[in-house]
Amino acid sequence: MILGILMCKSVKIAVLESQVERLLEKQKELTERVRANERVVAIVSAIGIGAGGVGGTLLLGQQPADAMSEYGASYYIQKIREYKSERERNSIEEMLNTAEMEYKHGRDGSTEQE
Repeated sequence: MILGILMCKSVKIAVLESQVERLLEKQKELTERVRANERVVAIVSAIGIGAGGVGGTLLLGQQPADAMSEYGASYYIQKIREYKSERERNSIEEMLNTAEMEYKHGRDGSTEQE
């Protein structure tokens, strides 16, 4: 009877060992599949980024960075300053109206000088 119990336990251990081996093989297979999928995702992402860059350049009509490198940083800084100046600049009508109001009412809003 004891021999039967020992054999029964050894059979269970053997079955469990084979199941563990199968699970380890399945884990290895799944890991390889995940790695393959990661490579595909990386390739597709790289293609998408490249296509987006080319498409954006073509659609927006901008020059690629290599073509724009012939200008120095000071050129672009000056362009930004000019753009901001044009945006913030008052029209001639606004400047004349402001000057007229200051002349009539004084700079600080008072009508009399002390």
